[in-house]
Amino acid sequence: MAAPEQHAGGESARLAVLQSKFAAYLSWSQPFIHHLVTALDPHVRNIIACNRTENLDRFPVKEVIRFPDRYLYEPRLAVVAAAHVQKTFQPDLIHAHFGWSGLRMLLLKQFLRIPLVVTFGGRDVGAQMRLPYFDRLYEVLLGASERMICVSSDLRSKLIDIGASPDRIDVIYRGTDVDVFHWVDRSQNDPARPLRVLMVGRLVEKKGHLYAFEAVAELVRRGIPIQLVVVGEGEDYPRVLRLRGRLGLREQIEFAGSTNHAGVREHMKDADALLHCSITPPNGDIEGIPNALVEAQAM
Repeated sequence: MAAPEQHAGGESARLAVLQSKFAAYLSWSQPFIHHLVTALDPHVRNIIACNRTENLDRFPVKEVIRFPDRYLYEPRLAVVAAAHVQKTFQPDLIHAHFGWSGLRMLLLKQFLRIPLVVTFGGRDVGAQMRLPYFDRLYEVLLGASERMICVSSDLRSKLIDIGASPDRIDVIYRGTDVDVFHWVDRSQNDPARPLRVLMVGRLVEKKGHLYAFEAVAELVRRGIPIQLVVVGEGEDYPRVLRLRGRLGLREQIEFAGSTNHAGVREHMKDADALLHCSITPPNGDIEGIPNALVEAQAM
């Protein structure tokens, strides 16, 4: 059997961290993961572990190893993968971004005999842990992880309710670079222009675009000039596009598509307010603390 595909970028005496991000490194909607990794680069040796890479022009990596799933789930192949990882990278620690990445690392952790830290972000705790079969897998993960990181106190409480050990859970809030997302003086904006409101996030149910669009429709009925700019892509795009038409808001709501951090910053600079309608849909796909809120607060 061939070993998993890998690319090595040199040896280092620094702490070597296997940054587990599955399936892909990296979706356009997860720049915060890349910013974390690159900020750690001067201090630790980061090796990205994933199934595949995408958007590398936006999120370049120094070292990456790509695992076919079977090398993580089948014990006889996981032994091969672990031997290859140990020989090539000698990792000291595994850091899994989200619970589903941690599940993929369980066998590798056992064979490498190194600590596993898992950062939970929302959907893993609220939705995936409740699924049949996954609930048992997550029970193993919670017991096997040396440390667990949550991006909010609410997620920490939910993990404890599920059965995680409180003394192994830390809350680390996601920050943002205030030199990039810096305060903007809006006092010179034209007071006669429509109120310019911005939404940033994937077009999925938990982001609450339905409620935002209905609120815009109500303001229009009251004769309040408003322009809503929606930044992001996702599986709900056809539905929210139809909703915009049904509410007669083609002039008031603009879909700007996805963009990079520079693009988000420009939209925020031009906006009067950020609107974020977090909801918990029936499948339990809860949010942690959305990065767009942190960035908007900084600006």
